[in-house]
Amino acid sequence: MHCINLLFIGIFLVLSPGEAEFTLSDLESAPYEVIKKERTYEIRKYPGAKWTCHDLEKDSYISRFMETQYHDLFQYFSGSNREKVNIALTTPITMKLTNKNNRKVNNQMCFYIPQKYQQKPPTPNNKEIYIEDRQSMTIYAREFNKYISKHSEFEEEADILRNDSMLENAKVDFSFFYGVNYDPPVRGNERRNEVWFVEE
Repeated sequence: MHCINLLFIGIFLVLSPGEAEFTLSDLESAPYEVIKKERTYEIRKYPGAKWTCHDLEKDSYISRFMETQYHDLFQYFSGSNREKVNIALTTPITMKLTNKNNRKVNNQMCFYIPQKYQQKPPTPNNKEIYIEDRQSMTIYAREFNKYISKHSEFEEEADILRNDSMLENAKVDFSFFYGVNYDPPVRGNERRNEVWFVEE
């Protein structure tokens, strides 16, 4: 089973049949403003916001290790927090992927915290889960619509954006990128995925 979809599969297992028939529009999304649209990407401004995150450093993008991140974050949203609050799920899931000098890969996986809990998020029980107060950022986002089966496909899309001639004079930090996923697994090939680079 592909790790990209494990969280959403878990969602369908815990919801009733009627509840499981949700669409992307039913989920609260991290807000942003589109600054400029180009042919192959768009520039967006994300305001500062809190996200729930889990870090993992491994030798490569290995799915069985990332399953731990999905599971732990989902448990936090499902009430595994000090206040025992069930938190409404959100979009997107972001994965900040950084190649280290020792050939290891650091993956920071995060879920956006709903506006209801932005001021005071529930406290995680799991010591591996933490709340990131993500600062406002300007990003370059490339959207692509297909079923992702492995993280190397995010790498391929990031390379396309990285090598886009229109970014030659842009002040972009290419030392890491975000792989971003929006859709539940019942969505077919026309899925919304993105890669982001952050402006320096």
